[in-house]
Amino acid sequence: MAYPKKIEQLRRIVALAAVVIMILCALLTLVFAFLNYFNNSEFYASAWKASAWAMFLIPLVLYAILMIHGVVTRGEKEGKN
Repeated sequence: MAYPKKIEQLRRIVALAAVVIMILCALLTLVFAFLNYFNNSEFYASAWKASAWAMFLIPLVLYAILMIHGVVTRGEKEGKN
């Protein structure tokens, strides 16, 4: 199914934003892990754990949304309503 040009640009922007968010999430996990190692602070321990969980859950949720979108729009792609 061919998308209009504006939607195609929007899809590229959203994909790029997702990549940037994942890179930032990975960097934050690394920074919080180092800060926790050197400072042994309760805040950095909690921040490291939260960031590590976010690295796991954000892609999982995005994948689930894409799967649901594929199931819901399957009839439109096949030409059925």
